[in-house]
Amino acid sequence: MLSPGELAYSAGDPFGANIYANCDFAVLRDYNCGLSNSFAVPVVAAYVNDLINRGNSRQEIESKLRNLKPYPISHESTIKPPWPLPSTDREIPVVYLANGTTDMCRTIMDCLYANHEVQSSALSLLECPHDIRDIRIKTVKSIDAIRNDLSFMERHYKTDIIFVLGDESQQDKVRETIDIDILINRRSKGGTLISYEGGQVLEPDQKVANRIHDILTM
Repeated sequence: MLSPGELAYSAGDPFGANIYANCDFAVLRDYNCGLSNSFAVPVVAAYVNDLINRGNSRQEIESKLRNLKPYPISHESTIKPPWPLPSTDREIPVVYLANGTTDMCRTIMDCLYANHEVQSSALSLLECPHDIRDIRIKTVKSIDAIRNDLSFMERHYKTDIIFVLGDESQQDKVRETIDIDILINRRSKGGTLISYEGGQVLEPDQKVANRIHDILTM
């Protein structure tokens, strides 16, 4: 649908990968490289680098990317594929992070992987800067949509834990919609209160990831 090396844009990609590239290059076939999404990253990076070398500002580059021709597959057809959805053979724990930040969530997810090889992803009800380098965090438009977004992430993401980022005022409404296994509440005076079926514990921020792992594996 795209010419080799051509780029396109999709505002509603469910994985947060808004820029598409056709990487069907002869040089890749010469080296017997199988085509994959990973090749889109250096193609887009080269395009952006060329714009930088031409003196374009960050705002100008973002505008050019957003105004690429639209990718010919719609968001709706992507999220509702014609093939059967993969089934999940296990329940993935859900952790609600109240009054936290995107950076705090990333730190916890990084620690879980570094210390325990546990992979995490997140749904965010908070307005947060989009980081193309980290598609583990997906923005949710509203609490009403969170059940569908959670189901999509359970089926399509390689994840062992799913975090939900939101305000403390939203947590009761979220718990009416989806099951929460662990509730994390960042305290303004320092420390993080972790609530779960077995009780509550107040931990320093740097120990939250290990405590989550202990709770889920005990």
